[in-house]
Amino acid sequence: ASLEGLTQLQGLSLSTTKVSGDLASVQGLTQLQRLFLYDTQIGGDVASLRGLVQLQHLWLHTSHITGDLASLRGFTQLKELHLYNTKISGDLGTLQNLTQVNELHLANTSVAGDFTALLPWNNVTAIDLEYTQVTGRLSSEWRGRWSKLRSLKLSNSQVEFLPRPDELQELQSSFFTSSYPEFSSNVILPQLNLLALNGCPLDGDVSDLLPPLCGCPALATIEAADCGLSGTLPSLRLKGAAVDGVAWPEWHSLLAQSLKLLNLGTNNITEIRDVTKEMQVLVLAENSALKFGDGVLKKALTTGTFLDLQNVALSNTAEAAELLKDGSIQKTEKVSSMSVEGGYEC
Repeated sequence: ASLEGLTQLQGLSLSTTKVSGDLASVQGLTQLQRLFLYDTQIGGDVASLRGLVQLQHLWLHTSHITGDLASLRGFTQLKELHLYNTKISGDLGTLQNLTQVNELHLANTSVAGDFTALLPWNNVTAIDLEYTQVTGRLSSEWRGRWSKLRSLKLSNSQVEFLPRPDELQELQSSFFTSSYPEFSSNVILPQLNLLALNGCPLDGDVSDLLPPLCGCPALATIEAADCGLSGTLPSLRLKGAAVDGVAWPEWHSLLAQSLKLLNLGTNNITEIRDVTKEMQVLVLAENSALKFGDGVLKKALTTGTFLDLQNVALSNTAEAAELLKDGSIQKTEKVSSMSVEGGYEC
C-alpha cells in the first residue's frame, strides 16, 4: 500500500534487507526502469510484473520469487536480468526476442531449453546458466553471433557442448579472424574470456572440444572437469587448417596464444600431446593413467606451467623420475587447493 501513487517512479531498490511481501505490490509502478529486490524475503509470481515493460535492470536473485520466464517476454528494453537462486522455471527460448540484454544470470534455477536459442542476443557480455536444466551444443550457427560475449558459465547443466559429427569437421578445420572485415560474420566468440563446463555431460573425446575453439583470440580459461571427456589432448598447433580462406601447413592457433588455464580434472584423459608455453595452469588431477608426449612434461615445467597431477599414474615413469631427481618436480606435503574460476594455491 505504501507504494501506491508512485506511478512515475523509475528506480526502486530494497536489496539486502529484511523486507518481505509480494511482487504484486509493485505492479502499478509502470515507469520503473530499475528494480532491485535481491537478497530479500520478497516472494510472488513474476507474472505480476508483466506491465512493467520499461524495465531495463531487473535484479531479483536470492529471493522467494516464482514463475515462468515466459512472463518476461514483453520486456524488450531489458539489459540486465538476475534471477539466480530463485524458483524461476521455464524455457529459455521464450526470451529470444530480448535482444538488448547484456547480462543474464539464471544459475541455480529450474530453467530449461536449448541455450543456443539466445544466439540472436548480439549485445550480451555475460551468460550464467550453471546448475540449470539447459541443453545445447556448439555449431556453425555460432559464427558471427555473441560477438561481445566474455563469460559463458554452463557448469553442472545438461549442456552437451561438443559439436555433432556433421558439424565437427568444418569447425575444426576452417577458421576466421577479425583481421579482415569481410570475414567478421564468420568469427566464433571473438571476445570470450571464460568458458565453464564443469560437470556437464560432454561424454566425448577431448579432441572434439578444443580444436573448434582454436579461433578464439581472448579465451583464457576453460573449465571442463568431470565432463566424461576421454582420449588425447591435442596440440593447439593445427595442421592443414584454413585461416581466413588461406591454407596453412601448420597454424599456431589463436587459442594456443590466449589459453592460460585449462581444467580437465576428473576425466579419462590418456595422453597429452603438447603444452603451450603460454599455458599457466593445467589441471589433470584424477585422470588415472596418463602419458605425456616425449619431452612435453619437461617442457611444461621449464616454461613455468603449474601442473596438477594429483592421483595420476604417469606412464612416463623414467622421465618423471629424472625430473624428480634434478628437482624439476617436487613432492608437496599438502594437496593443492584449487579455485575453480582462475586462482590456484599450491
